[in-house]
Amino acid sequence: MFRLILAFSLVLLCNHLNAKPIKLSLAINSPGTPPHLYFDATQNRYVGVIADILATAENDNAIEVTYVDSHRSRSETFVAEGQLDMFYSSLEWLDEPGRFIATDPIFLHKSYLYSHQPFPAGFGANASTHARICTRRGFHYPGLQPWFEKGNYVRIDSSNHETMLRMLLLGRCDAAELNVKNMRALQQQDMFKDIPFYRLESPTSVVAARLIMHPSKNKAKDVINGYIKAFLAQNLYEESLQRHINNTRYSHE
Repeated sequence: MFRLILAFSLVLLCNHLNAKPIKLSLAINSPGTPPHLYFDATQNRYVGVIADILATAENDNAIEVTYVDSHRSRSETFVAEGQLDMFYSSLEWLDEPGRFIATDPIFLHKSYLYSHQPFPAGFGANASTHARICTRRGFHYPGLQPWFEKGNYVRIDSSNHETMLRMLLLGRCDAAELNVKNMRALQQQDMFKDIPFYRLESPTSVVAARLIMHPSKNKAKDVINGYIKAFLAQNLYEESLQRHINNTRYSHE
């Protein structure tokens, strides 16, 4: 019942039910990362919390989204130049945030360092550990970058989050930097389910996750903001999050 109320209120707010939908392209760091935006191999399409939010707008004929495989560094360039319309990220991760507009926050992206072994006493960026940190190629790590530059940590890039954890288990890095919700989703996979992982107490980063858009898409941004607000107000975020954390059908390529 509340879904019907939600849809009806959004139609009144945005007046898009009978209007032509705004066509948008969404660049994705292929194959994405569960639970927020990732490729479901069984459904052969991109799904996740972000896709669920956008689907509420698509169901009301407010927008029409095309998902485009991309890479983190290329996505920012493509959207800045207007070749694509938006991508899922944070303003703090952008090389030139002034070139974009952004939706309201969808959730707080909180990241930690994880290890397969208990962290030794005194482990941290302030110590000259020269620890090898598994990271995702093309991604920015504002909380770790100063320590990479000083040599306290050594950055070891990988193609995706699953590979980062595999490298961690193989001893190719000492810790991996992961968002807490990404980590929860990864630990549902058979290869990681029964393996203990340890988390450093203090987060490395806490930023607001948003859809980053080309400045010409201001009208679309306002429409999507209305749906983000309603999605969060109806507690649909937590429902969607749990469903996608438990979904084991995603591509690892």
